[in-house]
Amino acid sequence: MNNNAKNHEPVRRLAASIRTVVFLSLATNVYDIYRFINQPEGVREGLGIALGILGTILIWQFGKELRAEKKQALVYWLAAGMAGMIRWVFIDATFTFNLLSVFILALSLVFTLRITLWTRNGLLT
Repeated sequence: MNNNAKNHEPVRRLAASIRTVVFLSLATNVYDIYRFINQPEGVREGLGIALGILGTILIWQFGKELRAEKKQALVYWLAAGMAGMIRWVFIDATFTFNLLSVFILALSLVFTLRITLWTRNGLLT
């Protein structure tokens, strides 16, 4: 295995794992829609579902661009992160600063830094 292929391996592994994330997100969205249809809870719940669907689309696009090793993947990742944070903090209003939220924020930061480094190092073109 040459050095260039070895450098691209983490990008390919992350891109392959995104497919699982998209399917889990779709399942969550279907459950949210089913629950909303059976027990409408108002505009706030509808906005949360819409942002969830938008996030799923953005994650799918992120995975697609990452598989193609394009720089545009970073933009989709940041947009999905913003949609998720808006839903978490403003729409669902469930953000509390605890160990789980610190873990989720740190994981998001690590992924963002990793994708940024891949872009800077030329792995994503």
